[in-house]
Amino acid sequence: MRILIIFLFLSIATFFVQAAPSNTKEVRFIPTESDYFPFLVNGWDPTRPTVTVFKDPYCPYCIRAIPKLSELGGYNVFLFWAPILGQASLKRVDDIFHCDSPSSNLVLQAVFERKNPFCKMPLNHQLLELNQQVVDNYQINSVPRFYLQGQSISFAMLKQMQKKRPPIYGVNVNWQRFNLMQYSPRQKSHVLSLIVPLDRQQDLISLINKYQPEFLFLAPDLLESYPQFIACVNQPQTCLNQSRGEYTQRIAEFRMLFGGSLPTDKLIIVDHNGRISEI
Repeated sequence: MRILIIFLFLSIATFFVQAAPSNTKEVRFIPTESDYFPFLVNGWDPTRPTVTVFKDPYCPYCIRAIPKLSELGGYNVFLFWAPILGQASLKRVDDIFHCDSPSSNLVLQAVFERKNPFCKMPLNHQLLELNQQVVDNYQINSVPRFYLQGQSISFAMLKQMQKKRPPIYGVNVNWQRFNLMQYSPRQKSHVLSLIVPLDRQQDLISLINKYQPEFLFLAPDLLESYPQFIACVNQPQTCLNQSRGEYTQRIAEFRMLFGGSLPTDKLIIVDHNGRISEI
């Protein structure tokens, strides 16, 4: 009898140990440019974190949110189609995979207008299978869904996090003090800032076009040749003189934040993760 009681106790204890919930976070697949480029909405930038988006082409909330994808310029945005609303959704997703890219502007516009994209290509079974593999991995049962680096997140939080800028050399910069240097909107910029020395005057425009910085710091002596960067185009000389004075002060202030860590004779690139490159 005693042996039977001990056996029953151990059996119950084993059951509760096995049934106990795990605290381990579920690891989700994060798409990469090499294998999932056709699903990219806004191109690839290795310095940006990855956002994975799931939509059903017949989901009203998903459809209304399509234009808002352009507001996520601070991320690599992958879009996958999760047809969870029935046969009509399954059929429309098949229609989408007759197109060159399932995340193209043509597809997004057609879904937004609640239309078939009417692409002429044969059904791309490979891309359709890749799409379903990601949907299955994330176990999507509601839409729209957003994931940042594999972790569920709201669109509002993505927007809020996008506004935050990283520290540089451990320094949290008050970027509002450097509004005079702002060149591009954050969502359209390729790097956080570009700091250009005097000896790069010859290729200044090509550097700006290449890096599209959010903040552009020019050596003060360059401003005489490029007054457009301080909003003095077709303005009196007094505007240029006053702005040059403020600009010079702001650059000196910016460099002081880093205690001489920023060389004055190098082209300096700061990416959106706060990493610095010197050229």
